[in-house]
Amino acid sequence: MRRPFAPLAPVLLLVASSLLFAGDLPPWYDSNGMGEPAIVLIHSAGSDRSVWDPVMPALVANHRVIRVELPGHGASPAIAKVDVKSVAAAIDRALAKEKVERAILVGHAYGGWVALEEAVAHPKRASAVVVIDMGAYTPQDSTRTATLELHMKERYAMLVRVVFEVMSVNQVESDSAVAIALRTPKDVLTAYLREAWRTDLRPRIKNLKTPVYVVTAEATWPESKSWETMRDAFGYRTAGPVEGRRVKGSGHLVMQDQPDTLVAILERIAAPPR
Repeated sequence: MRRPFAPLAPVLLLVASSLLFAGDLPPWYDSNGMGEPAIVLIHSAGSDRSVWDPVMPALVANHRVIRVELPGHGASPAIAKVDVKSVAAAIDRALAKEKVERAILVGHAYGGWVALEEAVAHPKRASAVVVIDMGAYTPQDSTRTATLELHMKERYAMLVRVVFEVMSVNQVESDSAVAIALRTPKDVLTAYLREAWRTDLRPRIKNLKTPVYVVTAEATWPESKSWETMRDAFGYRTAGPVEGRRVKGSGHLVMQDQPDTLVAILERIAAPPR
């Protein structure tokens, strides 16, 4: 039996895959709990939604919590070009579908940049932005970047282990971070890493009026340094109102090392002013 559309099959498949890869579909997300303000959780590059598991039970008790996976991570389709604006635009498709407004956008590391960009591009989406352990830019160092590029091409698995095995103060969590990063498609993670090495959000957040809270580990913000000093070092002087929160006893994965502390910080931000 002749199949009239058989000659078109390769073309149709090419078009379909192109549309999927272009990121026309929203990324993977879920929504749990009830209560305002809603809280949006965005993980970092090389991670996935499971990084938020320790804080989920406490947050969903009082809030609608929406977890979103970055394009190319977990169950989310990839996008053609990885940059903060494109990734935020993909995340916004999920938030638009959920009709999210005046939410607390919480982003870990690269996810913090995405949250900041989302607040700039769609101010009504965010009542506050919480950036976990990330400055607003990456200081440029051509020698370091060249070395990282070489390792990425020739010693990729080793580079991933070196970067991710120090994420937590807990060895089990660090091992899990490495495993998740190695499960992330290599072309996806390398695209995010390259983007991270050259990103500078300072001009973009210059006119941001949404309150920003920067939550950091002790290693990122030493006790000997004032917040004013670290605000400048992190590149947040150009933003609107920005406050710092230092978390003791935590590594880079604050949500896993000190989940109760992070929940308490988010609840204080969510509480209506007296």
